[in-house]
Amino acid sequence: MLSDLAEEVLSDSGVDLNANDHIESHVFLLIIEKLRARVGAEMVDATLDEIIKYFFDTERTSQDDLSRIAKIARPAAPVTPENLAGYQELLKFDKIFINLIKSAQADDFIGLITYSAIRYGLLLDDNLICSWYDQNWLTNLRRVNDEYWFVLNKPKQKIGMVWTPDNFTLALISKFHDRFKKNNKWFFNIKKLLDKHMDSSGLNTKNKFLSAMKALLHNYYPGFIIESLSNRKNNRGLSEIGHIRRITRLVPPNAKVKKRNCSKKSRKNSKGKSLRIITDSLKVVSSSDEFLEKIKHVEFSPVVKLIIDCSVFYANNETEAGTKLKISAIYRIINDLTDRFTGEFKDQDLQFLPDEELLDRFKQVILNSKEHSKFNIQKSINYFLWFLHNYQNRPRFSINIVISRKSEPHPVMIFPWEYSHVHKVLKNELRMELSDDKKILINFARMALILGYRLGLRRGEIQNIRLCDFHMNGFPMLVVTPYEDKTQKSIHSNRNIAIGGRFSSDEMIFLNEFLEWRRKNSKSNEDLFLDWDSEFSIVTNRNKIFLYLSTAFRMITSDPICAFHTLRHSFASNNMFYLQLRNDESIIENNFLGLDVEQINEFKNYYDRVKTLSGGTRVFNPLHQLSMELGHASPETTLRNYVHSIDLILSNYQSRLSPELSTLGLADLFDVDRTSIQKKFKSNSDDHLRPSIIYRDFTHKKLKKLVESVDIDSWRSVEDSYHCLNLTKPLHGFDGFLNDLKKFDCKKITLRQLLMRYPELRKIRKDFLLDKALYDFLVKHNLIKSKDLLDSMIENLSKLADYDQRCRYKRWCTLRRHAENITLENNAKIKNTRGGQALVYLIKSLG
Repeated sequence: MLSDLAEEVLSDSGVDLNANDHIESHVFLLIIEKLRARVGAEMVDATLDEIIKYFFDTERTSQDDLSRIAKIARPAAPVTPENLAGYQELLKFDKIFINLIKSAQADDFIGLITYSAIRYGLLLDDNLICSWYDQNWLTNLRRVNDEYWFVLNKPKQKIGMVWTPDNFTLALISKFHDRFKKNNKWFFNIKKLLDKHMDSSGLNTKNKFLSAMKALLHNYYPGFIIESLSNRKNNRGLSEIGHIRRITRLVPPNAKVKKRNCSKKSRKNSKGKSLRIITDSLKVVSSSDEFLEKIKHVEFSPVVKLIIDCSVFYANNETEAGTKLKISAIYRIINDLTDRFTGEFKDQDLQFLPDEELLDRFKQVILNSKEHSKFNIQKSINYFLWFLHNYQNRPRFSINIVISRKSEPHPVMIFPWEYSHVHKVLKNELRMELSDDKKILINFARMALILGYRLGLRRGEIQNIRLCDFHMNGFPMLVVTPYEDKTQKSIHSNRNIAIGGRFSSDEMIFLNEFLEWRRKNSKSNEDLFLDWDSEFSIVTNRNKIFLYLSTAFRMITSDPICAFHTLRHSFASNNMFYLQLRNDESIIENNFLGLDVEQINEFKNYYDRVKTLSGGTRVFNPLHQLSMELGHASPETTLRNYVHSIDLILSNYQSRLSPELSTLGLADLFDVDRTSIQKKFKSNSDDHLRPSIIYRDFTHKKLKKLVESVDIDSWRSVEDSYHCLNLTKPLHGFDGFLNDLKKFDCKKITLRQLLMRYPELRKIRKDFLLDKALYDFLVKHNLIKSKDLLDSMIENLSKLADYDQRCRYKRWCTLRRHAENITLENNAKIKNTRGGQALVYLIKSLG
């Protein structure tokens, strides 16, 4: 006989005990869910065993229904039994697609363009297809010179990403732009086109069509490109500003430097004592037993002990869904809950709290957290509740507060010419600097910049590498490894990174000279690479270096989220571009990322080192190699978060795989005479087809009259946006001008240095610059408020036209007779005079 609990649960699950029907496996899932809501894990197992035995005895179930199959998430094979029929149908249609354009009817135009965008433009993400389809294909088409693109959005992404259509799709849009009218959904038009020319029963749904299209494209493109383009949440392209920066090499206007809040502690420095002990211990152990042994003598509060037990539980057991958590997920539970639970429960023991009170207080923890953290904290607390269900025999609870997740940050990277300019500014400042201490500081900033951009090192790794970690004999390598109390972010951070083939010849010379100088001035080879004797502490000097570099990046990108870590993203994007096109000489002609040709040739030395030897059995995977050198636990992390050059790699394939047409076909596509095509482009002697490069030329001639170019008149060059160095304070415009003018007055800096730091001074009339009374008036101000106001006034003066500057100079002449005796803080003597009125006018018009 069944227990009362078992009968009650079966009744709630809709199982009739008096019937003889077969119990399917999904019914047991419902029974487990009902049991977990009532009792703890131990009782769940006992009652479930009782029910299973009962159904076996009554022959209402079998072992097959109870078997569990472990599923490993992985990309589907290109052709599967599910999409085979659709794949074969799509192959047939793809062969006749080009021929359909000439005989297309009005109701075919939308389907033709949509198919082309997916097939040749590789627009494979359903959300992005919908975003593009819902736009007006002409008015929403964006252009700078002969570059065309659309801005597309996925849900929860505030800033859209750029999709660059292929030349053939653009040609179709230009041909049919005034002859189509969109209605229904995008797949409706493709299905109508397919049904018109063939039996498409294997492609009767959107998902089947996209699956078959992915299988088809696997024949022409690398698999990882197709998989990443199928879900652009995992690999986002550049924003529109980043895209325009790449194609124009300009910087958007009004770049604002994000000021650092020095009073606010970083997340790492604000950790509580218990959390610090736990995380530091986890970094040096390899198993849960070692972890428990290491902390067994430490006194923790009851709630922290419970969190430790929770982490050990998930290290050895599965989640409710039957999967094992990664180490990073267990770390997140510890980081999310330790300090928050300590603050909420203090020394209380959760074992003695009733279920309702415990849930209410957990909900309060979530609601009191920052908005962008709530989703992850709720997830960690639900893991903790599953642990309590098993550990304290509590009923199974979960918290489901509706939380709107914050929009994902848009990707940003530093382009090669921007990196080169920052490096150039550092070298120029080094030549002009008079102080030896500042020269050393500038050299360390140069070294940090090179290591971040060329090797993709994290800031913490650069700070902790030692002189002995550089192995420069033979093929130069850098070894990133823990030592003493210096731990790495994870076990995967311990790695060897190739220097050879990554540095330019000048950078390699500088590195060797720098290492030689450091070894001469260090006590041992174990000394830190970024450490030197100075009047300031090493922490202060490091902060100056990294704050300066982050500020410089924000100024040359006009992006407030740009930081030193952006160099790591740039390293991943650049090297993926190198590795994918390693055997393709067309990279030099189609250099979409603006990489230096010398650097491309240098990279061959690196590639020769890591590639598979002829006759070897090892398979070389560019993504896995890059992920290993970045120190990532999984290549998925590298592709999802760090590589932003997939679209640029894609452009190289698109230019070669666009369909080739005959002279007659091209003349019909572009509505031109055949002779105009024959004069400009030669045909292939074998099949008389014209090269696909012809699309761009004729399409641009037609579209430039229909699509207005994006206004970039206010954009400026990288050189104009960033031109000077100040390691003690981030500079923007004329910030700090009065302080530097005083240094010039005391002969601490030269006139050349002053003009280098503030080149906009050259735009001010000579009447102002040569006025000794104005110079004396400026340098006698000491209050920060007054100096900031004068900095702003001089900057605004430099932006005025010559006539407007002349008017301000006349007002200054009226004020000048009183300038010797007054400052901005002490102007009472002239307040009601013509001089006072002139001062008020200058402050209002320039301040």
